[in-house]
Amino acid sequence: MEAIGLAASIVGLIAASAKFIPWLIDISNKIADVPDSVRTMMLELNETSIILKGVQAYINEEEQVAAHRKSLISLENISITLTGFVVTYSDLEKHLDFVKAGDESSSFDRSK
Repeated sequence: MEAIGLAASIVGLIAASAKFIPWLIDISNKIADVPDSVRTMMLELNETSIILKGVQAYINEEEQVAAHRKSLISLENISITLTGFVVTYSDLEKHLDFVKAGDESSSFDRSK
């Protein structure tokens, strides 16, 4: 049952990435001399999304994994990692709130 919750968390994080990346691209296209940090953030979010999709495939057992390798990764470790992603995404969203319209809900909330 814990794996289902983790899979749901991964889907939510991937959805948040899918919303953040186009949003950041739009911001970078609208702002002249956009800081390199915005471009770096887009690349990091894309890489994070790729990692999350790999973890999702592992949890859903979509790929064959050798038993000795499977024993090296516990659901608790994955859960802790996902918690870190959620905290990071929440922190990122706080830093990006300056570009949101007043009544617009957050990207992370919309992805839920």
